[in-house]
Amino acid sequence: MNIVPGYAVLEVDIRVVSDEHAKELLRRIEESGTRLAAAKEAAFRLRVMSYNAPIVTDGGTAIVRGFAEACGTRAGALEICPYSTDAVSVLPVLGIPLIIYGPGRIQQAHRQDEYIALSELAQAAQELSRHLTQSEDANTTHTERLNGPSDL
Repeated sequence: MNIVPGYAVLEVDIRVVSDEHAKELLRRIEESGTRLAAAKEAAFRLRVMSYNAPIVTDGGTAIVRGFAEACGTRAGALEICPYSTDAVSVLPVLGIPLIIYGPGRIQQAHRQDEYIALSELAQAAQELSRHLTQSEDANTTHTERLNGPSDL
């Protein structure tokens, strides 16, 4: 017995790096889905369940430049991450710069055999410590310039 369902549902999770990419991707999906469905005398409907705009932090901000320096990287060498984070929900509300950073390699993240080498964990701890120390020193210097020397 051959049974043909009345409809089918396809759910896709796609993450884009710009609003322009999102618009183009949705246009292509709509166009292809409509064409393929029409060829089978069927209907196609596209529904976006949720959309979070990509996070973009200006590489010229002091926090990004300072963090890049602490990691031994040029701020201009930082890149757009081809993955997402929960921060896409929080950042628009807070409106603050964001740096996505962590030990390990993204290729190993969220897999059955996910792991982080102890050396990568140690390196991340050193880089974060260096950044926080530099930030604290910069804030202390800035405060002293504004208020004069004080017992901080």
